[in-house]
This record gives sequence, C-alpha cells and structure tokens, in this order.
Amino acid sequence: MNDKTLLLEVGDRSVRLTTPPGAPNGHGPESESEPESDGRIYFWWGLTAAALALARELVARGDLADRRVVELGCGLGLPGVVAGLEGAQVTFTDAKADALVYARQNAGANDLPRDRTAFEVLDWVHPATGQRFDFVLGTEILYDYNMHRAQLDLFDRLLAPGGTLLLADRRRRVVERFFGRLRDSGFGGTTTDYNLALPGEPAHKITVFAWRRDPEKS
Repeated sequence: MNDKTLLLEVGDRSVRLTTPPGAPNGHGPESESEPESDGRIYFWWGLTAAALALARELVARGDLADRRVVELGCGLGLPGVVAGLEGAQVTFTDAKADALVYARQNAGANDLPRDRTAFEVLDWVHPATGQRFDFVLGTEILYDYNMHRAQLDLFDRLLAPGGTLLLADRRRRVVERFFGRLRDSGFGGTTTDYNLALPGEPAHKITVFAWRRDPEKS
C-alpha cells in the first residue's frame, strides 16, 4: 500500500498532507490500543479533528510571523506546517522518529524554508533541549494522567517569558483535570470551540485553549 496525499483547506490556505497507508482514519502502521515497551501509547499517523482545529486557529490568529514555534507530538505535522506558512520558525518534535519522517515530508511538500524548520526526537520525561519558544503547540496530548507532571515541567522549560500555550483537545475529564493543574500553576487564558468532521467520520467538538502564565506567578 502507498502513502496517501490529502489536500486540506485551512482558512485561506491549501495544505498538502501525506499520511501513511491506512490513515487518516486512525488505522496506521501501529495499533494505538497496544502500549509499546515503554508503557506509552502512540498514534502519530492519523489526521485528527483536533489537528485541523488548531491549524485553523493558527490562521485565524494572524500573529505567528517570525515567532518561534514548537509542536509537541507533531505526528504528521499539520499545525506546525500551517504555523510555518504563517511565517513562523517551527521546530517539529515527536517521540517517534517515524513521525518526523512524515512531518519533514509534509513541510517540504508545502515549501517551508529549510532554514526555518527543525525536526527533533523529544522525550517529554527527559527533554534534551534548552530552547525556548513563543508558542508551544499540541493536539490531543493530554490523554495520560501519568504524564501530566512531566508535561507541566516541559511547558515551563519550553515557553519563553510571555509565551503562549496552544492546545487542542476534546473536553474530556483528563483534559479538564490537566487544566485545573495549569490554573494552579498560574496559567489562564481563553478557549475557542470548533465543530469539525474529517472525511468519513462524525463531527467532533474540539476546544482550542490559548493560555499564558501570569507574570506575577512565574
């Protein structure tokens, strides 16, 4: 089976996205229901409504030109690609090297400048990076309660002073629990709701959270 290339309309932009065989409906080269040897679950290969919602939010914001952006758990890299099309300097990160192969391919297919893109394997528990970013992006990365402490620490490490956290997800209990912890650590912000359907799937209500830390609580 061959890869599939999709043409997506994101705001006023057309984006080419290559997916592995079986995607975008969630059935990729690995099974998301089976944890790997490290106990974590990966499902990087699927296009999700959350990724599309975050991509639309980035276009609507219009404030990414020349900003430093990192996408966490980038998978196919749709939000990162759109951030690059909006003029940002983008670092695509994922725990799986296979995901970065597709993210790199999708960045190239949309003519993102090579000198304004980077691709890095990133372990959230043991992140080997000293960079800070104006925007930290993530789609459906809050599904594991056991990772929340590591994610809070990671956001502290990655966000530049005054930086914005942009996370897209469904309003599940695990997500609300995480944002409670985020409020306790001094973050606050706004939410935007999207109702989106991928081809062949029912519509999903996705919320994009745009949060910053109160400087007095840093």
